[in-house]
Amino acid sequence: MVDAYSLAFAGLLFIAGNLGDRYGRKGLLQLGLALFGAATLYAAFGADSSGQLIGARLVMGAAAAMVMPATLSIITNIFPREERARAVAAWAGISGAGTALGPLLSGWMLEHYSWHAVFVVNLPFILAALVLGYFLIPKLRSEHHAPLDVVGGLLSATGVATVVYTLIQAPTAGWLSPATMLFGLVGLALIGAFVAWELHTESPMLDVRLFKVPAFGVSSLSLVLVFLRPDGDVLLDEHAAAARVRLRTARGRRPPAADQRRHRRRLPRCRRGWPPASAPGRSSPPACSRSPPAS
Repeated sequence: MVDAYSLAFAGLLFIAGNLGDRYGRKGLLQLGLALFGAATLYAAFGADSSGQLIGARLVMGAAAAMVMPATLSIITNIFPREERARAVAAWAGISGAGTALGPLLSGWMLEHYSWHAVFVVNLPFILAALVLGYFLIPKLRSEHHAPLDVVGGLLSATGVATVVYTLIQAPTAGWLSPATMLFGLVGLALIGAFVAWELHTESPMLDVRLFKVPAFGVSSLSLVLVFLRPDGDVLLDEHAAAARVRLRTARGRRPPAADQRRHRRRLPRCRRGWPPASAPGRSSPPACSRSPPAS
């Protein structure tokens, strides 16, 4: 469920930003918020299987890809040059803090409330953002007369999504496993093809030569590092906890309580107590209301 959101978000982020520049940043922002709100509402009250919940998370990831670049583009266009650096710094700081604190808050809510609360808590913020954005954000878009770079968009989406999928699966499948190596090479090849296409097409979606400009290249790297650290910590910590649970269970030892809680979030049903239901001599316990629905 977490991975579905990440794949959709990473794969569509660049394309959504380009569409917002062409057809209107405010419109794309409002559309993304509305889709995110609808998918969140469905996940909280309508989904009754893991497949439906994963589908809702996919829509949330696509909607978030519309929102994120639109917010940064709006900030850089409405703030004057002397205030722009502070505005972007505040945007990056709040976004990074949300990325780091979000899993902690979600874990706390899962421990004390139903899993539905993880989605319900977002709804008031989405509604407030929609209303305030409608009245306060001006309509902005760039004047593009060149045709849309469809090939570049497809190459970037598939390349980034493949690399992200590789990073998600590598801790489980093994960093040097054939599947990991294959998907990693395919993703890098697609990104290389994207760069080659952008260098030779007449209407590039992204002029990759801009990365040679220090101001652009360094700022882009800074944003990558802001989001890479908390996301990477969460990803590796989840897989490390699951690996410790499996190892200690195989040895007949009780895993630490913290690892049990992390590993339980990766299971389709909530299992109270230890060892798991798959252990010899233990029957499968009933599902509890705090776990997401299982298909």
